[in-house]
Amino acid sequence: MSDAIGYGLEDRAIKGLPALLSRDLESKIKTLDRHFIEYPDREDDEINIYGEGFIDDEMVYIIGENKS
Repeated sequence: MSDAIGYGLEDRAIKGLPALLSRDLESKIKTLDRHFIEYPDREDDEINIYGEGFIDDEMVYIIGENKS
């Protein structure tokens, strides 16, 4: 149940964040999705919300963790 609720919250955040960030920070988000980091020992971690974009002409990263 926790996973289902967590994924639902992440999906809502991924859908709504670009508009909020654009409005509040005047950003242009290129990508926003879940992302996995793979380590040399083949273990991995999930970043619940990961994005890349620009504020003015500077590259920015959006990183979020969701807990339910």
